[in-house]
Parts: sequence; C-alpha cells; structure tokens
Amino acid sequence: MLNFIKNFKDTKNFFSIKTNKKLIVFYSEGVNYRKYLSPVLNKFANDQNFKTVYVSSDINDKEFISSNIEIFIIGRGLFRLIFFTLLKCEFLITSLSNLNNNIKVSKNCKRIAYIPHSLCSTHKVYEKNAFQHYDIFFATGNYQKEELRKAEKINNYNSKKIFGVGYAFFENFNKTEFISVKPEKNFVVFAPSWQRDNKNLLKDFGKELIQTLIQKNFSVILRTHPEALKRSKNSINSITKEFSREKKFFLNTDLRDFSAFKKSEILITDNGGVSLEYVYLFEKPVLYFNYSDKIQNIDFKDIDQNTFEDYFKKNFCFEERLENLPNIEKKIKQIKVEFNSQQVKKAIDFLEEKIYFEEPASNKIFKIITDFK
Repeated sequence: MLNFIKNFKDTKNFFSIKTNKKLIVFYSEGVNYRKYLSPVLNKFANDQNFKTVYVSSDINDKEFISSNIEIFIIGRGLFRLIFFTLLKCEFLITSLSNLNNNIKVSKNCKRIAYIPHSLCSTHKVYEKNAFQHYDIFFATGNYQKEELRKAEKINNYNSKKIFGVGYAFFENFNKTEFISVKPEKNFVVFAPSWQRDNKNLLKDFGKELIQTLIQKNFSVILRTHPEALKRSKNSINSITKEFSREKKFFLNTDLRDFSAFKKSEILITDNGGVSLEYVYLFEKPVLYFNYSDKIQNIDFKDIDQNTFEDYFKKNFCFEERLENLPNIEKKIKQIKVEFNSQQVKKAIDFLEEKIYFEEPASNKIFKIITDFK
C-alpha cells in the first residue's frame, strides 16, 4: 500500500511539472538499469537549457543524482501505463526496448531515444521489432548500425537516426582498478542469461552446475539477471534454499555490486553480453556451457546469421558441453593456462576495434541531444 501511495504521488507530481524549458525524461526499469543511463544523466545535471527528470519503476531507485534532476518513482503497473500514455516531452531517453509494442507511448513525446544496455547485436537476443518505433538509437558500434539499417530495409520500418557513440556503461568503472585486484583462488561467477523459453540453463541445470563446482572445491557466486529474478523466481528461490547452509555459495542480485567479478577467476555463462563486459573490464576468461541458444527473433538470419556476441564467444571465449560437467575442474585449469596475456590482448584489441571509443559515449550523446534539430 505504501508503494502504491508513493507511485500515485510521484506520478501526480510528475504531471504537475511546470517549466518553460524543453523537458527531457530519462526512464529506467529499475536500480539495476540506472548505470546504463547514469553517465548521460550526469552530463545534464548542470545544463540550464533543458528541464531534466529521472523516472523509474523501482521503489529502490531513489539515489540522489543532482539538485537539478528530480526523481519520480511510478511503479510497473497502472501508474506506468498512465505515465507513458500521457507523457509530453521533447526527448524520452531509455534503455528499455520494445516501446510502442508492449507499452504505448504518447504521441506528445516528440522523440524516443535508446541507449543500449548490452553490447549484443540487435537482431537475435532482441525481438524482431524491438527497436522499430525509436526515433534515435545510440549505437555501441558500427555492427549495430548496419543491423538496424538492414532491418529497416527488410521489414519496411521507418528510418531512424542512428549515431555511433560507444558504450556509456563502461564510463561507470575504472578498468585499471579492476584489473589490479588479485582474484581469489577457485572463485567462479555463474551468470546465466534470462530466457523466455521454458528451457534454460538456470532452471534445468543450475543446481547441478553449482553443486558440481562446490564438490570440486570451487566457491560459486550466482549472479542473476534482473529479468531472471522476475521470470525464474522459483528456480532462484529453490537454488538459494538448497545451498543456504553452504559456505561456498553466494547470491548476487544487485548488479551495481561488482565485487563478484573482482574476486572471481572465471565467468561461467550460456548466452548474452555479460562475457563481453567481463573480458573487457576484468581481462579474465569466460566459459560457455552450450544448452539453449537465446533467440528472441526467429527470423534473425534474415539480417545476419552471425552476431557480435556469438563471434566473440567462438573466437575469444571457451565452450563446453553439459555432459562434460563432471570434468569441469580440468577444463577450468586448462582455461587458466590458455587465456594468457596474448589472448587477452587479442580480445581487447577486437573490442576496441568494433566499439566506438574515440571519446566518452556520454559526451557524444549530450552533444547530439542538445544540438538536435
């Protein structure tokens, strides 16, 4: 009830904003997604030409940004629907895909701009029309731009403005600090992807994988995706209960907390873009267990049968089949040897070639928005 009242008051207060300036609205699904927008938000903190506000659906997403940026918490139900239906602004900037598909946005919102929350390609792990209705897309690299242009041509979508800016998320961190931290022996991060498909690694083999690692004297940190917390809640609760007394098991649900990555020697996953971030920021190896491919767009091959994340996986990470899980200790030892400084350099060089790094993404985005005609 308290959350309902808070959401009601904040929604009411949002629509009571009075300003002669153009309104820029940043919308986030929650606290675990704010870090994708924060570097850009901070650029607007001292800007006097716009009225900038931050709107979130998460009651915990209240951390102070700036005295010039108000925060409104609207929840995920009725008030979010009202918010998007009645929204009137110059720019809506978000990392939420699929707007105007599952959530309709008012036509009084002049421009919808998307800031990626992943380095992944746009045509496989996202739905076919996930970015159809955006006016502006801030691409992390040229590969995303090419995919989106091809999708527009094949599917007869309206052309959007696509700007190559890089990955704002990286600006939250000091990479030098990360790679200077010595990992703890036999610490493993298990970060499975979320899936709409009922068949997924976390649900079907999460317990077995964690149990095997612990039996082999590894400590395991289960790092959950925000969507997995919603869609695989029962599986996560079951795993947590199963290992509640196990001193070598840890649960990490707050994705603002990077201590798991800092102390780990290796990341284990199955899909998604977490491996790209892990290798770039921490210069540590990734092991994939191939079980169920993450395909949100069954027509992805119309754009390209290859994706940025799959190419990285095949060329700079390690793969294993689940039937070889009993031999995981031997596999990890092998990976530690093979992922040497030369391999790290090749992976980093590839990422720095494909992702825009000329200047901070937030600088580019700020300039584009403030100069937009």
